Amino acid sequence: MAEHSWHLALVCWVLHREFEREYEHTLNLEKMLKRCLFLELWHEHEAGSTPEARLVRGVDRLNPALMRYLTGQGWQDVGADAGALDRLQLPRLEASRALTTLYQEVRDAAVAKGLLASASRPTPS
Repeated sequence: MAEHSWHLALVCWVLHREFEREYEHTLNLEKMLKRCLFLELWHEHEAGSTPEARLVRGVDRLNPALMRYLTGQGWQDVGADAGALDRLQLPRLEASRALTTLYQEVRDAAVAKGLLASASRPTPS
């Protein structure tokens, strides 16, 4: 849990200015970092009731994909393809263009490296 929380806080810290440009107003970085690191803010986080909460939820969704790509683990162990990953990731990542773009870059790089199967196409009936 601690390592995961640390990763979330680090990504929020790195992307904070980009998030502010997207939302066109100042975001409370301290609140975002606390949300990553302290469970007492979990209810607000899960509800996505503030811009900071929605962004941290997006970072929380991005992190596993980023780690699977960076470590070379890939997705073969769960049988996921790019389409399945999109269905899981994109609803929470849509809180930020920067998160969506970063996710798409990770997904495409993972497909290119053979770590993730490209999206399955339905078989015609």
